[in-house]
Amino acid sequence: MISPAASMLRYAAWRYNNDMPASRATLCFGGTFDPIHLGHLRCARAAADDAGFDRILLIPSARPPHKPDHRGASPADRLAMCHIAAGETPGFDVSNIEINRPGPSYTID
Repeated sequence: MISPAASMLRYAAWRYNNDMPASRATLCFGGTFDPIHLGHLRCARAAADDAGFDRILLIPSARPPHKPDHRGASPADRLAMCHIAAGETPGFDVSNIEINRPGPSYTID
């Protein structure tokens, strides 16, 4: 039996990938990733494995609305860190969709 959270993730993947083969189901995993660390990767991998995803897309946010005074690494540096982490971890990819958009980053957008 899968957990309720995994069930929700599976449904979200179906909605996102409804015209793609099931073997390409993608878990979208967003965050500030400042810095990205093993906890992020393990959490994403556990959710993906539990819900049957075979690809994980890391989506670093450019300007998180809940951190208006963020003084950490730049969006470009956090994107680069995600690329390094994804490059060393099978099944992970990175999207720059939020880094390139103006205004606050809401993953749902």
